Amino acid sequence: MKKIKVVQIGTGHDHSFAPVNSLKKRTDKDAVKKQKAFIKLIHDMSKEVLMSSHIIYDNTFKFVPKEKVLEVALEQESRGADIAKIVSNADTEEELLENFEAITLCKKNSENSCAVFV
Repeated sequence: MKKIKVVQIGTGHDHSFAPVNSLKKRTDKDAVKKQKAFIKLIHDMSKEVLMSSHIIYDNTFKFVPKEKVLEVALEQESRGADIAKIVSNADTEEELLENFEAITLCKKNSENSCAVFV
């Protein structure tokens, strides 16, 4: 079995594969094209791709509204990811409940698996 090494790439580095939550890179057409090509390479090896987004504002994890979670999940899906993983924070019970609702919203509106981590 051929193994490949996949590394996590941070937003503070100049890499070809930027995270989806990078506000600067998420709409960078060249970065998206490279992500899609990389995901195709993984699929060509008969492997699945989990794409993970840790949504960070002002260098801290923040609560992500369910509509934004769905937007990020669909963005990951459009790039070819088989599983969308979005990390959100919850400081209140209401935010925690909305994170659970985000999972349901993603399941109803996405063809792939979606996981929301709190």
